[in-house]
Amino acid sequence: MVAGVVAGEAALVLLSWRPSVPFRELVRDESPLVAVRAGNGTGKTRSAMWRVARCALSRPGTSYRVIGPSFSQMRDTSARYLWDFLAPYCVRGSEWRPGTGWTRHGVVSLRNGSSIELKAYSDKASTQEGRHGLEIIVLDEVPSREHYVANKGRAKQLIVLFTVQTQATPKWLRKEIEGGERSPVVTHAEPWVRVQHSTGWVQYVVALVRENVPHYDDLTFEREAGRHRGSDYEATRIWATWDTVLEERRFGGWSNRWVKSRTDIAAMLADDKGRMSFRLARYGLDYGNGSKQYQCLIAVRGERFFLLHEYVGKTTSTFGDHARALKLALEAWGLPGLAGLAKLDAIRGDVNSAGPGQGGDRLNDVFNRHLALVYGLGSDEELPVRARAPASKREGAKEVREIAINQAMLEGRWYVCDTCETAILAASQYEGGANDPHKDAVDAWGYAVQDVALLYERQAPAAKVRAR
Repeated sequence: MVAGVVAGEAALVLLSWRPSVPFRELVRDESPLVAVRAGNGTGKTRSAMWRVARCALSRPGTSYRVIGPSFSQMRDTSARYLWDFLAPYCVRGSEWRPGTGWTRHGVVSLRNGSSIELKAYSDKASTQEGRHGLEIIVLDEVPSREHYVANKGRAKQLIVLFTVQTQATPKWLRKEIEGGERSPVVTHAEPWVRVQHSTGWVQYVVALVRENVPHYDDLTFEREAGRHRGSDYEATRIWATWDTVLEERRFGGWSNRWVKSRTDIAAMLADDKGRMSFRLARYGLDYGNGSKQYQCLIAVRGERFFLLHEYVGKTTSTFGDHARALKLALEAWGLPGLAGLAKLDAIRGDVNSAGPGQGGDRLNDVFNRHLALVYGLGSDEELPVRARAPASKREGAKEVREIAINQAMLEGRWYVCDTCETAILAASQYEGGANDPHKDAVDAWGYAVQDVALLYERQAPAAKVRAR
């Protein structure tokens, strides 16, 4: 009889809230470790409370814990959501009241014997230790490391919900969730993703876009999204990036607004007859061993730059693969054969040598020989355009390239095709330095357009004149 009542109650809960598509996946997810990195207002907290409520009703006699930043914050969000879902099923005396929150010492008690503890990060972490066997623990917003440690391992499932808004990216949490893996990034083309990491965590990344918030009407959505569009917080509060305003990212001008679909970019590059038209086309190369190889095709129309295509080498990639990647990139954008290759104004590759003690542009020479083979030519001398060194390798050139690219982003003149996942990741996460994992991609962009957009020679300090 009890099971029948519980099943009926769970059905009523299902009717009371319908999560968006990404959160429907979440509420069915039984993974032991779940991280939800989502934009403001996407419904992550309500959806997590919906999962807790449903489980508490369908599993009599089980225990749960929900922890928020403070009791006042919980009173008006997660605690109230639990009341919305569970009011008919609570024991007498266990209820939520406006301005007060839950009675019975912050414990939600259900008639089927299940209970939900409500706690806050303002409590000492030590007060949240000592109990095991919970079904679910929800940490709402970024916890302190102490609170995280105190709760991990005490439930069958740990769920962490957050939008990064702290003064510095919580790198310890990021490392805990992702390890050394690439962070998933969402775009207009893919506004939410679910990723299983080798660390054991499942991560959901959900953007504040129209399709992810069916609980808003159009006017409410525009009001909520409009609060953050164009602001310093757009990346975190709409696109749920790890990066914060105060983090020392090189590309503070980057925004997911600059990610465009192929159709959108084709329209932006079209002339009055609908044909693709551009002022310049550049190809950038950053050489490396295997997967460090990065290539990009960039078109310039007026003062705007369009990163159309990218290639990221694999550990087994050869120079033949690298050369074919250029040909395929041009073909993908309607530039086949030698005529298409001739549309490139320049191919810029770094001055790496082919091995220790061998100077000059040796890797560019090797690339050129393979490019000639790919196009069926007898010699690289027959190529209409050959890979050459960047316009400048003078001291400070790298910094000037990056500053100028960021300025183009700030001015809305730097667009990236949504298929270029590595470029999108690099634009949102690059911090600089020789060991930055995104360095190769950023260098290739700079090599490609340095003498076009970055005007290094004009920006470089005047040469010193030696006194005689």
